[in-house]
Amino acid sequence: MLEAKKAIVAGLIVLGIGALGGTAYALCGQSGKAEPKGTSYAVENAAQGAATSPNAHQYRAQTRATDPSQQPTTGTGQGTEAPTAPVDSAPATSQEGDVAMVAHIGALNDPDLDLAKMLTYAIQDEYIAHAEYTKILETYGTVNPFANIREAEAQHIALLTPLLEKYGVPVPDRASISAYVSVPPSLRDAALTGVQAEIDNIAMYDRFLSDPTLPADVRDAFLKLKSASTNHLAAFERAAARY
Repeated sequence: MLEAKKAIVAGLIVLGIGALGGTAYALCGQSGKAEPKGTSYAVENAAQGAATSPNAHQYRAQTRATDPSQQPTTGTGQGTEAPTAPVDSAPATSQEGDVAMVAHIGALNDPDLDLAKMLTYAIQDEYIAHAEYTKILETYGTVNPFANIREAEAQHIALLTPLLEKYGVPVPDRASISAYVSVPPSLRDAALTGVQAEIDNIAMYDRFLSDPTLPADVRDAFLKLKSASTNHLAAFERAAARY
């Protein structure tokens, strides 16, 4: 009988130790240092989104100043995502490695503007806008407002070209701006790029128009171009909200 009681007590001790071990394991699992996967995944993706989400300013700066690395292949599809392709041109920089002073970049940063520079920067910006919207149409198909605004950019170039010729300013080669043209990866990003492009364009003409020595015909042209950009800005803002 005594041996039986000892066996029962031993069994109870073993069960107690097992229960305590299970409790300790459960507590350890509840208070462990590792974050729940759902939380860490959300935080990680939020951080990645903040780092990689495209915006109009980034595209405007990269496309027109430094790096055409987002350039996709051309096509006629109607989708909202652009196909990708390897980079086929080098970043556009000055000999010192700085951002190239062209188009609105030059217009807004050049400390020594004169009439020749203004006309050159202006037509470069219109060249780039026309080429960029052409690439967008080739990638996504004929969609507005890009189609309509592309035609307007052609009219802007036609307005500026005679002024450069009249004032003895060499007309820039349109092919020289190809390195500044790229296409964002979706129609919404393309619309946001258009928004920033028109904001930059308006700022450029505002700076030009602040010069009291502008010839009357040049001032008139700049006023018309600024007004057109204001209309284009509203169209791109509506498009960005729609996509």
